[in-house]
Amino acid sequence: MDKSTVYGLVETHYTDKHDKLVSMVSRYLGSKPNAEDVVQEAYSRTLKYWKAYHPDQGFNTWFGTVLNNAIKDFFKKELLRGMNDDTPVEVAFPSRGVQAFQRIQVKELA
Repeated sequence: MDKSTVYGLVETHYTDKHDKLVSMVSRYLGSKPNAEDVVQEAYSRTLKYWKAYHPDQGFNTWFGTVLNNAIKDFFKKELLRGMNDDTPVEVAFPSRGVQAFQRIQVKELA
């Protein structure tokens, strides 16, 4: 299948189902702006990876897979937001880490 045919399928799907998909995904994610981003990312991926589409698979099935992957990636990104570096204090701040640890030990012994 050629690029223009797949792009035509994406355009038709977008016109017919975009609003319904955003509504469905927003209930799942709990936020309409996040749902709009995820659905847009899914459509963007279908255009980028158009060669992965196989007509025997069916466009809705293929798009559903792409959308599910975009949702999974969104959740991964959300889970990692705000995570701290697990580097031990002694490695990150060699002079401070050991001193702070020694002070804690001295306070506990006293």
